[in-house]
Amino acid sequence: MDRRSFLATGVSLAGVLSAGCAGCAGRSRTSLSMVPVSDADIADRVTPRLVPREGAAADQPDEEVRLVESALAGDRPTAQGTSPPVPETEAFVADGRVYSLAHEVIESVPATTFPFTLNPVDGSGADSESIPIGELPEVDREQLAEFGLLDESDPFLGFGSTMLYLDSELPASMLVPEPAFPVLVWPEAAGRIEVDEGYDSELKTYRYTTSVVAESAGEYGRRIRADHEFRLSGLSAEERDIVLEAMRRPRERYRDRDTGGNDSTTEGGGLDDEGYVVGEDETAPPALRSLFRRFESERGLHDDPGEQERQGTYLVRFEGQVYWTEVRIGAGYTPTGSE
Repeated sequence: MDRRSFLATGVSLAGVLSAGCAGCAGRSRTSLSMVPVSDADIADRVTPRLVPREGAAADQPDEEVRLVESALAGDRPTAQGTSPPVPETEAFVADGRVYSLAHEVIESVPATTFPFTLNPVDGSGADSESIPIGELPEVDREQLAEFGLLDESDPFLGFGSTMLYLDSELPASMLVPEPAFPVLVWPEAAGRIEVDEGYDSELKTYRYTTSVVAESAGEYGRRIRADHEFRLSGLSAEERDIVLEAMRRPRERYRDRDTGGNDSTTEGGGLDDEGYVVGEDETAPPALRSLFRRFESERGLHDDPGEQERQGTYLVRFEGQVYWTEVRIGAGYTPTGSE
């Protein structure tokens, strides 16, 4: 959030439009979208959704949601992994407030990670190399259970992954470091397991805690806005027309009546917020190029200097309203005119 959008690339927005993209592998659209937002909206958009809020689902699995919810309740929950099950975050919204999520490692146990593949075989193989999965040691059955391979008579085979063994478990295993019986047998299937050389890992236990960052989402959003907002004024008539078009979201302009009014992708619009769009085979007008110049020295929330297109996100105040503004510079465009 400290970076100036697009400036790190060493290429200006207007310059990208002027230069075009000779030899590019593909072409993409250039667009400007402006969506009105409140301070609470800003907080919602700049923070990860670690727990459900206002009817919206969380961005992570239920198990991780329960971990965060337990931390919010002050339970100081723990979880294990070779890396944090839920990354630390400086801010997320829950129950109207904004919290940070932190973790500390309270225990670390030596372990080894083994890459493996498990592929189907015809029949059960030679008796000397086959073993029913029920006869494997418990430490190996626990590993197979992680992949749902214990409760099926005809499991899905033909995949690769990794298994994590504590170093203290290795002497009891019949699968690692090298399978004693490479063919595993189920009632209606058999699979050959191949295990690659293991590498050192650590199974860590993480303890999670939360702290209040702001008493409300609006308060946090105001902080973000104060650091990033800039005013858009003194526009030419052509620039103003582009800005007004950018405020008209495709969801409002393009609807498929055959789907009962639900959003659908149509020519010139789609399921995103690209309000003003320069199509793949169109040229960018000078007014758009001059608008983009205004963004070059402003502090953006996000920039993504990709190879085929560049994107940036800004908070723009226009005629008293703050807008969540997204700029996308597509590849392969030549603007009209020159300066």
